[in-house]
Amino acid sequence: MDGAYIHVPQFVKGAVADTNMHMLVLYTGNYVMEVVANPLTLAGSFSVSTYSFGEGKLTRKQIYAPEDLSANVINPSSTTAITKSDNGYTENTGSMGDSKSTTANEYRMVSTADTSVLDGIWKQVTGFSIKGKDTTVWADVQYKAFSGGYFAYGNYAEPTKTISKRQTYTSYGTFNVTGGNTLKQNIIASNVPALAGKTVDIQITLSGTDMYEEHHTGANGENEVIYYQRVK
Repeated sequence: MDGAYIHVPQFVKGAVADTNMHMLVLYTGNYVMEVVANPLTLAGSFSVSTYSFGEGKLTRKQIYAPEDLSANVINPSSTTAITKSDNGYTENTGSMGDSKSTTANEYRMVSTADTSVLDGIWKQVTGFSIKGKDTTVWADVQYKAFSGGYFAYGNYAEPTKTISKRQTYTSYGTFNVTGGNTLKQNIIASNVPALAGKTVDIQITLSGTDMYEEHHTGANGENEVIYYQRVK
């Protein structure tokens, strides 16, 4: 199952499902990260789980999902039937209401054969911004995943001076590492509309195989530093 899969919008009885909802599923090792981004409603959601696949069944055991589930359309820990194909797979998620029919979600494989030292699931262990003499430490819960040339990002951000409650921010796209220390992220979808279509260059420093740090410039010119640890 390793690799990146895009959710294919459903057509039901001549009506199109919400095509503003973009969803990427990244499988890497024994883990899966699912990211949903809707730039129209600004809704975002993500989850990180362990998974196993066998005898046509996919079993997830959720590790983390944001507490604010109002926009969360990702199923919690579950076992679902999977039909694999040359182009991806179809997941049958159960019956619709009183109907005996099942909801079938199609996922198309988009991953490449590219591999990276970053492939896997990563969790932020600390993050902060520096502007002048001021340092602000974040209390965000942030995960990133890399697999098959794609990345997924989910951040359950703490309140700010202008936003009174925690917000979920998500994005996904393609990536590569150039020169050994520049992570180039090409953002395909995000629930922050201004980010979609952007290319972001992030300076990274690896510390062994299970830790790395990111350095980049924030929207207001501040230096942002994030330390990530590999999820095992």
